[in-house]
Amino acid sequence: MGRLLSTSAMVVLVLAAVCAQSGGSGSIAGRVVDATSGAPLHRARVEIHVEGHTDIRGLAPSDGDGRFLLRALPAGQYRIEVSRRGYGTMAYGARRPYAEGRVLTLARASTSRT
Repeated sequence: MGRLLSTSAMVVLVLAAVCAQSGGSGSIAGRVVDATSGAPLHRARVEIHVEGHTDIRGLAPSDGDGRFLLRALPAGQYRIEVSRRGYGTMAYGARRPYAEGRVLTLARASTSRT
C-alpha cells in the first residue's frame, strides 16, 4: 500500500485573522508531515482555493521543516489541498485522500475606537 499524505497530520495549522479594516490581508501558515512517521515533508505543494471555486487562489511549497506560508489573503472562506510526489492529495480536515476537507474561515480583524 502506498504512503498517504494526511493533512490531519498538518499539526501546526495557524489561521491568522489579521485583515485590516480597509483593504488588509491575512495569512495561513502550517506544517506538512508524513502521517505515519511524523517526518516533515519538503517540497509539498500547498494550494488554497476560495470556497466554491476550483481555481487556485494561492500556492506555496513547504520548506525543509515542512512549513508553508500563504500570504496576502483577503477575508473569506478557503479550502487547502496538499500534494507531493509519492503521496496522495489530501484536503485539510479530510479523513482520506481525494476526499472533501474542511472550510477554513479567515475573518476580518475587529477594531474598536475610543
